[in-house]
Order: sequence, then C-alpha cells, then structure tokens
Amino acid sequence: MTGPPKRVSSRRGVKPSRSATRSEAARGDRPAGLAARQYGPVHAHGEYDVECDTGAADPRACALRIKEALACPPRPSAFTRLRRRHLPDGV
Repeated sequence: MTGPPKRVSSRRGVKPSRSATRSEAARGDRPAGLAARQYGPVHAHGEYDVECDTGAADPRACALRIKEALACPPRPSAFTRLRRRHLPDGV
C-alpha cells in the first residue's frame, strides 16, 4: 500500500455482498433479507474516513488499511463533515 487514503468514497447503490447475506444466515438471529433492507439507509450518508471491502480483501489487509488510516486520519473527519452537512449551526 502507498499510504492511507485521504478520503474514500462510498459505493452508493451497491447491494450487500453475498458474504453479508451468508453471515446474516449463519448468525441465525436476524430475519432473512435484513442486511439487504438496511444497506441503503445505513450507507446513504456516503461519508467515510476509510473503507475496506471485506469481500475482496482478507482480514489482515483490511486491518492494515485501517491501521494506516488511523495513523494519518483525514481532516475534517467523516463525522465532522456529516455534522456540518446536517447540523450547520454547529450543534
């Protein structure tokens, strides 16, 4: 890797991966299809400091990507950008 990303964009409109569907079924404590129904609302904000595709990268690669991002976090953070967008009065 060449270093942490300054900003990683969201993948809006992408359906949950097969791995999310498999994990949901394996847990057995969630209704079938919950991951698919929640994906849009959960990711609609589209602001991330780092994103890992756990369907394409192994756990070590994801951990390293997160570690690198923590060492040099983007400024402003995703939470700050969201707060500015949705709470312009600085609440």
